[in-house]
Amino acid sequence: MLNFIEFTLEKTKKYNKRYNEISELLQYPEIQADPKLYKKLINEQSKLVKIYDYTNDISSIYDLIEILKKNNNKEDEKELDSLYTDVKQKITLLNFYLAKMEETSFNFVVEIISSNNAIKEDLSNLIIDLIKTLNGTINIKNDVMYVTNSEAYRLLVNFSGRHTYIDSNGQKEYVSIFVYENKQIDSHVINDKDIEINIYHSSGAGGQNINKVSTAVRIKHIPTNIVVTCQDERSQLKNKERAIKMLEKRVAEYYNINMKKYIDEIKMFELGINNKSTITIDNLNKKFKDFRIEKIYNYPISVNEFLEYLISFKVEK
Repeated sequence: MLNFIEFTLEKTKKYNKRYNEISELLQYPEIQADPKLYKKLINEQSKLVKIYDYTNDISSIYDLIEILKKNNNKEDEKELDSLYTDVKQKITLLNFYLAKMEETSFNFVVEIISSNNAIKEDLSNLIIDLIKTLNGTINIKNDVMYVTNSEAYRLLVNFSGRHTYIDSNGQKEYVSIFVYENKQIDSHVINDKDIEINIYHSSGAGGQNINKVSTAVRIKHIPTNIVVTCQDERSQLKNKERAIKMLEKRVAEYYNINMKKYIDEIKMFELGINNKSTITIDNLNKKFKDFRIEKIYNYPISVNEFLEYLISFKVEK
């Protein structure tokens, strides 16, 4: 089972729920009779439609993948490869639209994996030049690029994958480029509807009132099943405030760990299941060829040509 698919779909639930709510509201005559409110709801829904559509597409592909895997038929392997490629690209684009809903700037990571340092340097310089052209910010640490620029992410999505590189001596090897969301959080805002709070008598030392009055607090975060308790203070309110802060940190750690697992699974997906190369970088014949398009570019490819190439895949806004 591809857990990272489920992990991504989980993030869409609140947006799809709101999309469906708006669809129902738009049917009410009193809403239709109020042009200002109707237009406001239409505008809100238009921001959600890509998330809604990609969620449905991914869910359908995921169901089909599960069916084909259960059949365990060798004749289905080619179709499975195509479905894996399709769902991976849709998930990456879905993450872009999710990020647009949550923040104005989009942070992402670019990693280039190759045993050949010359290849890594060539491709790194090409990607860096592209990001600078798009006025993005970039920070490089341990050969990993940390980038802030939504348009660069939207374009480089299409350059992610396992590519064939032919060096000047005709030797063939593979280079993998990973482009993924970078969203580490220090704390998670806790919604009241997501928690259960229990009050109980404190135990241990703390003065004559601490054991007589229910001041200790136990809070459970329902989506993650994380539970925290606090009985350090004499005041129930202060214990609740401290418990909420503890819970925010614990839930953030939980989501960060799952994000790391999600990224690791994307990498395994690229290196394992989705191991067919669609791009050939031929340094012997000085050609850059992506088999998804007809045009063949010269290599080394200029940043303007690289931008033209990536724009040919650009999704609708």
